[in-house]
Amino acid sequence: MNTRKLKLYIGAICLSMLLPSLSQAYFTTEQTATRLTDNTVLFTVSYKFGLSSREMVMPIGSIRDFSSTVNETSPYLEYQILNKNLVTENGQSSSLILSSDKDMKIVNGQYIIPAGKSSEFTMVTIFTQSEISESVEVDNSLLVSQLPFQIILDSGEASQNSLNPSELRYYRTPSISLNK
Repeated sequence: MNTRKLKLYIGAICLSMLLPSLSQAYFTTEQTATRLTDNTVLFTVSYKFGLSSREMVMPIGSIRDFSSTVNETSPYLEYQILNKNLVTENGQSSSLILSSDKDMKIVNGQYIIPAGKSSEFTMVTIFTQSEISESVEVDNSLLVSQLPFQIILDSGEASQNSLNPSELRYYRTPSISLNK
């Protein structure tokens, strides 16, 4: 009887160690906002993607989104600069997405994650605020508004997907004030 319980416990431990690799998916791992100058901020949003049985295609490019509607056909990660939770068109930004995997394959301007692997990505954005009046309070953050990805099916076709708004709310940096 004790041998049977021991086997059950060992089996449960082994299964719990395997499950994280079998059920890889996606999640954000870190968000930062760092003041570089009086009017420039470095925003980063890191996230991890991968599936145990399917190849995935991830965006390498990102663009700033000024609208309140989602462009579901865009192959790019889209982000918004917020001032006190409202989308602002103020300022200039440049952004790119880096992979932590030095051997990551890039095909047609997109990252390819092999089946059974996961990779961490970091969107790096430099935002420079336009002239700021001393009387105006500026509290900026960055929010990923669209994160598309493709899952390659057994047929070889790509299934277009994206995170939904309830998932994307975690892809937001802390706020940072520029005029204080």
